[in-house]
Amino acid sequence: MKSFKRTITMLLAIAMVLTNVSFVAFAGVSFSDITDANVDAAVGKLVAYGIITGYDDNGDGVAEVFKPNNQITRAEFATIVTRMKGVADSLPQDSITGFADLDKDDTRAWARPYVKSAVELGIINGFPDGTFRAADPVTYEQAVKMLVCAIGYGDAARKTQDRLEKINPTVSWSKGYIDTANKQNMLKNAFTVNVDQPALRGTVAILTSNAMEVPPLVLDEDGNFTQDSSGTTQNEVNKVTISGYIVETYLTGLRTDSTNLEKDEIRIDATDNKRDGRYTLSRNLRESIDLEDYIGRKIVAYYDTVDHEITSIDLKYTDSVIISEEEITSVTADQLRAKVDGEVISESLINTTFIVNGKYTPYYDLANDFKNGTIEFFYSVDSRVAIVNSYDVFVVNSLDKTNKKIYLKYDLYNGNNYFLFPGTDSSKIQIYVKSENGSSYNLTSYDSLRLSEYDVINYRESHMSTNGNVIRKMYVTKGRKTGEVTRIFSDQRKIEIDKNTLYLTNQYNNFAGNASDKKVTFDTSTSYTYYLDYTGQIAAVDYDQTRSDSTWAYGYLMEADENTNEVRIMQASGTHKVYRLRENVEVDGVLMDTERAFAKLEEASKEILANKNSLTCTNPNLYAQPLQYSIRGTEIEGFDTHKQIAQIPTPGDEFTYDGAFDGTAGSTSTTKVTASGVSYNVNNSTLVIFVPKDRNDEKAYAKISSPSVAFAVTKNRMVETFAIDTTKSGSPARMVIVYGLNPTLNFIGSSPYMVVSEIHGGAFDREYEGYVNGAKDIKTVAVSSNNFVTTIDGETNLVAADFVKKGDLIRYIIDNQGEIVAVKMLYDRSKGDTTKFEDGTNFVEADEGSGNNFYAALGVIEAKEDADKRIRVLADSERSFKYSDSTRIYKFDADGVLGEISIEEVHDGSLGQEKSRVIVISKSKVNDAAATVIYVIK
Repeated sequence: MKSFKRTITMLLAIAMVLTNVSFVAFAGVSFSDITDANVDAAVGKLVAYGIITGYDDNGDGVAEVFKPNNQITRAEFATIVTRMKGVADSLPQDSITGFADLDKDDTRAWARPYVKSAVELGIINGFPDGTFRAADPVTYEQAVKMLVCAIGYGDAARKTQDRLEKINPTVSWSKGYIDTANKQNMLKNAFTVNVDQPALRGTVAILTSNAMEVPPLVLDEDGNFTQDSSGTTQNEVNKVTISGYIVETYLTGLRTDSTNLEKDEIRIDATDNKRDGRYTLSRNLRESIDLEDYIGRKIVAYYDTVDHEITSIDLKYTDSVIISEEEITSVTADQLRAKVDGEVISESLINTTFIVNGKYTPYYDLANDFKNGTIEFFYSVDSRVAIVNSYDVFVVNSLDKTNKKIYLKYDLYNGNNYFLFPGTDSSKIQIYVKSENGSSYNLTSYDSLRLSEYDVINYRESHMSTNGNVIRKMYVTKGRKTGEVTRIFSDQRKIEIDKNTLYLTNQYNNFAGNASDKKVTFDTSTSYTYYLDYTGQIAAVDYDQTRSDSTWAYGYLMEADENTNEVRIMQASGTHKVYRLRENVEVDGVLMDTERAFAKLEEASKEILANKNSLTCTNPNLYAQPLQYSIRGTEIEGFDTHKQIAQIPTPGDEFTYDGAFDGTAGSTSTTKVTASGVSYNVNNSTLVIFVPKDRNDEKAYAKISSPSVAFAVTKNRMVETFAIDTTKSGSPARMVIVYGLNPTLNFIGSSPYMVVSEIHGGAFDREYEGYVNGAKDIKTVAVSSNNFVTTIDGETNLVAADFVKKGDLIRYIIDNQGEIVAVKMLYDRSKGDTTKFEDGTNFVEADEGSGNNFYAALGVIEAKEDADKRIRVLADSERSFKYSDSTRIYKFDADGVLGEISIEEVHDGSLGQEKSRVIVISKSKVNDAAATVIYVIK
């Protein structure tokens, strides 16, 4: 060969050994430990060229052994390839390679010149992390790649790789180099199926020897690479070439789905008509190729006339068009149209032969049956061929090996949400698995198959043929990715994540799902966790990992209007607001239109109302229920009905709907609510919402600010608890819905009190005037005409607002509009000589909360001690109160008009006057407490 003439002249006098081997003189071409004739021949040639040598185990300066079964390091092989190129005599010993690990490793300084030269020749390029890993054993595929590049076939190999990746995106990175080497007969006598395993010294010798026989490629004046015609080869004369098209394999024919060929046979439409075009493949060749890739293809086969078998096949260039599923724009019975790399193309389907998933198919409905994958169009023999690879894409939920079922994340089978392995022999499916960090798919047995949640499966199956050979293949992709959406294209099918354009699989994009399924819609500037199928499309998005609990709020759906797509929600802030639903809204994790969204709300509302008795709901709203919802701008982009709040928590938590119950709601000191025998902690982070009996009464909804307020009074109460863990006592409650009577209307806390001086207006515009909390000036407060809750004689009623009269002592509650919505009668002046408060006692306590709390004693003045500024009142027991100049004193006249008087006008009977009957209001109930207000009522 021309490129080796200089090598022979230069190196015949030198026999250098590889790392950690002494310099020895070549003593002969036969080594005692070589038993394989092919290895012996190859080693003899390489030793003669000074490219490789043996080991001097005896220390006599003569290499006696070669150690053909030892591994060889990457540094050693770089040295071999560089010597083969004939540049070993001109290498500088102080070379810097640019690989940090090698440049710092002085123990392998000898390898630096060879590695640097190999880099400059384009033979090697190291690893993506910038290392060379000189001490690692060179693998078979790495050695083949270096040799292919060394003899000038690197560009040809890369073109082959590009073509293979269009057909099968998951093809190994080395397939183009392996195929190129095989075409040039470089793998003769050195073939292996374990290309990613370390290469042995004997194998390396054969590969290198074969490479030396390949005519190098040269660039001609037209810019094309051709073989150097001046070079010579040593190919044996017993090899002949056969040109033609492969028209049959044992799996299928180009015109039939059944053949009579054996597994190691093919039929070639060739001119020599050898055995009617029927040929046997060598064992090495049969084990190294997938016959599916060859049907209908134009080839040149190399036939061994001695062994009567084809030893290698060279796929010739075929002008083909490869179209991915996402590129198709329309399909009719006659034509397919697509947009590929911005160009609109049209492919005729008339008189087209379909090879679908590896087998001839007499009829194929491309428009309806093609799912995810590719279609390749080309001409073969005398007709047009379409090679269809169509896959179902499954996202794994779990694997049931006992029943041979893969349960799926998304329901693709109308309720039977699983994939059932076909037949009784699962081994008939070829299963290829790619690990999370792997670069290629490895054939795996069914027994060894392990599947995890969110693994993605691409499954394809050929049509049943007359000979019963069905081709089934399954590709399993593991590992998740995360990234931020940087662009969403108009068709919602194509998105850009971290500036890389990705497609959704056809099935995920069109999937509607049901209430238990979760599908994510995308927004820009948002990060997502997603999973790719083996073609590189997005097959699933991790719903729980993607959703951030901080972007989802809790509230109560008060009402909804399907005509306007609007909903009113009682929010955690205590206010309610109207929002519009997005045109496509996510409901319980599934994207759907607004019509389906309202149907889901109605369905969930019916379920939750079924647990409520007449106490909790007298006028049910069609959609009312607790919600978790997400707002973007002024629109609701997604919500979860009460059934799904349980399943959308902070990642790692389980949030469960516990249902409604009647009865005791726990003590106020521990602030717990008990349901189904389990108590849940309720604290200030728990959202407590009161829902009125009339769901349409917007003003009656309320946020209860204090959990203790919600549960201090349990009469007429029903509670709904949404807790993180319904099986664990003390688990936090996220949200509590209180039905029945509004707890805040039970006068818990600092409700003001008033002595009524005047009443104005009618039933619907009533106002009370009076002295509030002992103030000197009269205050006017409006009464709400919607709901007016009064407590009379210990019973709670919804009655008219006209039972309050002048001179009455009342407590009241106002709403956020400043109107009175509840009144409690403390002293009814109209009852004349009564000696009791409305609750039947002479003493009233209101000691919850802080601020305007009061204690009231009703009784007769027993003594008035002006010197000590003290009065004693006989109530349930005698109580003593101090008074001062700031104590306000009022007296009712005969008409019930209240006027201010002095302390001297309060009689204790010491001067013969009738003793005054009084109500003393104080900030404290102990003796000697300071009186804030004294009302003289008779």
